[in-house]
Amino acid sequence: MQPGDLVKIKRAGIGTPAGSIALIMERHEIPTDFPGETAPLLIVRLCCAYRQRERRYLGCDVEVISSSK
Repeated sequence: MQPGDLVKIKRAGIGTPAGSIALIMERHEIPTDFPGETAPLLIVRLCCAYRQRERRYLGCDVEVISSSK
C-alpha cells in the first residue's frame, strides 16, 4: 500500500461505515510492541459526495481496490 492507491475500509468508525472507499494520501511506519517491527499507518481521504475527510487507519483495516503502479 502506498500513496495514490484506492482502498476499501474494512473497519467501521464513527461516521464512516465499513465498505467506504478512500484514497491513500500518506503512509507512515509506526513502531509496534515487538522490537524491530513496524506497522503501516495510513492517512486516507474518504470519497464522500458531500464532504471530503481525512482519517487514519492501520494497514490491516483497509483493502486495496486499485493500485497506482
